[in-house]
Amino acid sequence: MSDSTPNSSPLNIDPTVFTDDDGQAYIYWGSYYGVRAAKLKPDMINLDGPVVTPSGVSNFWEAPWMFKRNGTYYLAYAANDSGCSQPGYACVRYATASNPLGPWTQRGVVLDQVTSTTNHPAIVEFNGQWYMVYHNAGAPGGGDFRRSVTLDKLYWNADGTMQKVVQTTTPIGGGGGQPPAGTNHALTATASTSYVSPWETLGAIKDGFVPSGSADHSHGAYGNWNHQGTEWIEYQWPTARNLSKVATYWFDDDQGIDLPASCQVQYWNGSAYVNVPGQSACGVGANTYNVTTFNQISTTRLRLNITSRTGYSTGVLEWMAL
Repeated sequence: MSDSTPNSSPLNIDPTVFTDDDGQAYIYWGSYYGVRAAKLKPDMINLDGPVVTPSGVSNFWEAPWMFKRNGTYYLAYAANDSGCSQPGYACVRYATASNPLGPWTQRGVVLDQVTSTTNHPAIVEFNGQWYMVYHNAGAPGGGDFRRSVTLDKLYWNADGTMQKVVQTTTPIGGGGGQPPAGTNHALTATASTSYVSPWETLGAIKDGFVPSGSADHSHGAYGNWNHQGTEWIEYQWPTARNLSKVATYWFDDDQGIDLPASCQVQYWNGSAYVNVPGQSACGVGANTYNVTTFNQISTTRLRLNITSRTGYSTGVLEWMAL
């Protein structure tokens, strides 16, 4: 099978091979909304008949995975549609059939979008327990193209449908973590910035979401690509707030946005921005809340100056003001 094969997929990638109880093998593959399938000959190399376009596989994007349970065929796949993921990301949908080549009936989403843009499934049984194997960007240093293998338990409903998988949010080796305790005054502030990329979301820095890692873009992020040097984000309140701490969770997309070289917390003293007194180190670590303490201040405006590394821009997933 190649691009010259009749009825070839728009992109011939991500094959899955399934062997039925009678020994007949099938292959599914495809991308760019083009799912394809065919029978395989016993040598598992040559096609045994024409390439078909299975019907009923709605919102297919890529990465099919096929298996059988209790006489029913299941096809899980990466889907790209507004009903299950934000633009540029994928979820995992699945369909069922009574025949390996379909027609298929859409059953819903079994895995929500993850921290990487791609979201490829495998579903297996081991010692009586079913598992969803997939990948994300949750491990330290992860990104859209530096993915880590993730495994979570999968459970069934009595009617043979799958329950949505609950994703493990703490990666092996660290990352994630819980935010520091205290009243987060950011939640009631108005956010502003020197610059935010048109496709990013400034409001994400104060939505209270706990990231699974610095590459976790699932709830949006502030990013200032392609600006370099020093940019700032700021909170403003209608009345003064007593503050003595901030916690910053940096965004790193493993592309144009990287961890900053340095940062500095400032506050409005009534006439100008000045550095907060007694500031501890302004941390720039990945996959964690970087807590910076300072002597208590009372102010209506708080600012974080962020200086990029050479050749990169910067971003923030959460910025707490406590």
